[in-house]
Amino acid sequence: MRTFLILFFIFFTADCFCEEPFAARNFYNVSVFNFYNETGDEKFDVLQYSIREKLHNELKKSDKFNLVSPKKINDRILKRNLDIRNNLKQPRILQYIGGLVNSDILIAGEFVFDKDLLTIRTYLIDAVEGRLMRHYRYSGQLQQIDVIIKRVVSEIDSDTDTWRKIGGFTQKNSLAHHIGEMVAQNEEDQSENNSTYASRKINIPRLFFTTLNYPLNFKLQCIKEINNLLNQNIANSKLKNWIGWVYFWLGEKSYTENDTAKAFKYWDKTLELIPENEFFYMRIARAYTSLKQYDEAKQMYFSCIHINPDNIKAYTEISNIYFEQKIYNLAVFYLGLAIERAPAERNLYLQLAQAYILSKHYDKAVSILEKGLKIFPGNIKMNNMLKRCNRQITVTQPAFNNN
Repeated sequence: MRTFLILFFIFFTADCFCEEPFAARNFYNVSVFNFYNETGDEKFDVLQYSIREKLHNELKKSDKFNLVSPKKINDRILKRNLDIRNNLKQPRILQYIGGLVNSDILIAGEFVFDKDLLTIRTYLIDAVEGRLMRHYRYSGQLQQIDVIIKRVVSEIDSDTDTWRKIGGFTQKNSLAHHIGEMVAQNEEDQSENNSTYASRKINIPRLFFTTLNYPLNFKLQCIKEINNLLNQNIANSKLKNWIGWVYFWLGEKSYTENDTAKAFKYWDKTLELIPENEFFYMRIARAYTSLKQYDEAKQMYFSCIHINPDNIKAYTEISNIYFEQKIYNLAVFYLGLAIERAPAERNLYLQLAQAYILSKHYDKAVSILEKGLKIFPGNIKMNNMLKRCNRQITVTQPAFNNN
């Protein structure tokens, strides 16, 4: 009876706590999410990750922000099938996502590409209050993407009015954020074998005793909503993982027997059950490429990049497909993204130079080869290719002058 009275007193008084505003801060944890491709053209899907990466790296230069690693965001969010764009009007889901990645600020957005004009819309979201604070819109040519990103970050960094508003949220509004933090902490505390189970659990007694200053009704409603959300977005179980591998090997068997239709059906089942393993996408992409089903292959490689934005092989394989299709400007684009991630990979410079040569941009080929030779001085292949490019420029010099 005494225990019941103590708990009743605690929960009753919790409802009577006053809401205390947080103080504005000079330092924020920030998570940058993928930017949605609104062009309707899958060949630009990679910009979803490229824009995110460039924005992340540019924000890191400011001492105002601590950037959450893309890997942590993928690990915490991707497997739960959560996203920012479809939940902009769902405060508690935004708060929960913010808690999962331990962030004060969430940044996401979308882009369109029309007639060589790239337009990027960026959303700045208060993760603790769960609401959209500002959006920014900038446009430019695709080759000006770095300039666009710098302008966005410059405005975000100097937007003092927005930062003052972010400091004005009330403590009760951050309960879903707190739940997200608890779920993430539970997941970290568990071994890898138990992480799926841990990610679904909310420790109700612990939550009540660590949130005594939240109103009880609000607390119960929020816990119910987030529990439903967790159950809807459960990570793959061990059984699903095992069945997924069975389907994969059945697909391999069918493929070796030249029954490709059956192989792809099995592999589709694998991807349904284990959607976060890039190995499967790479294998299936190679199969599509060998059959010259290039659009399907590119989609598999895009999925790899979604899981791991640093998968250099995926970028180079996409560029190889564009080589095969003689779409050299896109081959150049994807090789450029690969070099950004792996500047010490010698063959990338040779491939990029070859793409420029095939598109008759000999001056750009010279530029990339000279850049490569600074890293790999004396490289015979680069030197020979550079000599050929310089000879070609000499032969076509009048044409260059007219341009």
